Amino acid sequence: MSIAIVGPEKYKFQDLVCVELALALRYTGLTSMVPEPRGGEDTAFTWDDVDGIALLDGLLPV
Repeated sequence: MSIAIVGPEKYKFQDLVCVELALALRYTGLTSMVPEPRGGEDTAFTWDDVDGIALLDGLLPV
């Protein structure tokens, strides 16, 4: 028995997880969410702060 999620279902699941993360992080100072960024994976989350810009990219392993 396999519980693997593959194909279009996998991508839909990853998109929903990224949206859920964006909603969960909305009060952390998150300033942008870019789905499927060029040269990146899944979603890039960005926080602008006084120390510069923090970037979280490629959250979900394939």
